[in-house]
Order: sequence, then C-alpha cells, then structure tokens
Amino acid sequence: MWATSHRIIFCEGERSSAPRAYHVRRKFGQVTWTREDDIQHDYYHAICAQHLEAALDQDGRANAWLHRTVSPAIEATFQPDIVYGSGDELGQGVVDMPYDIPNVRCENGAVANHVRIGW
Repeated sequence: MWATSHRIIFCEGERSSAPRAYHVRRKFGQVTWTREDDIQHDYYHAICAQHLEAALDQDGRANAWLHRTVSPAIEATFQPDIVYGSGDELGQGVVDMPYDIPNVRCENGAVANHVRIGW
C-alpha cells in the first residue's frame, strides 16, 4: 500500500508503537498503520478487576486486608494455557503491600486471554 517503492527498515519489536523507519538513503520516512492493521497486529493493555476489603480495629487502624484481582497474564499472549498472573505481575501492587497489616489475604482468579497483551 506504499505510494513509492522505498525499502523500509523496521526496528525489532517496534510494530506495536510508532515504528522508526528509515529509507535506505538515510532519509527519514513515516509509517502509518491502517486501523485494521493496528487492531489485528497490536498489543493491548489487559482489562483488570480489583476487589478490596479492610477490617478496622477499635483505634481505626486496619488489622485485616483482602485483595482479589483478576486479569489475563502477560505470558498468556504466548502460552494460552496460562490463566493466572505470575508472581512478577502480582508483585506490582497486589502482594507487595507496604503497609504493616497483620492479616493479609491476596487472591488471584483465573481468566482466559482473548487478545495479545503488551506492556
């Protein structure tokens, strides 16, 4: 779908964002993906559901914390049988709580991935 026959060189891994493309003669080029190409080949941010509950003691401090999360795992893009988030994913705000709460429960529900997920 190019109007000219210039050879374009893409940087590896750049398809999902604004790719850097250069003409062979070191002139800058521009690549614009059609909406159809972008939807078919792009990576998407995962949808995520969060549920949080806390119990307070007599002094108003949290003494129990429940955090439930459900979202497709990043690895599911390449391994469709993975339905739970990895430790690295859950370590970005679920299990790495910075608060000193004595009773903490974190749950991760299973969910299938239906689109390519990226960062």
